[in-house]
Parts: sequence; C-alpha cells; structure tokens
Amino acid sequence: NLPVRYIFFFGIDINA
Repeated sequence: NLPVRYIFFFGIDINA
C-alpha cells in the first residue's frame, strides 16, 4: 500500500 498511484495491468489505479 504505497502512498503513490500504482497502476495494475488491469488498468486500476490504487491510491493507498
């Protein structure tokens, strides 16, 4: 859960 937007190969950006 990084404090940076992580883009998965699905195209999902998680802001955790």
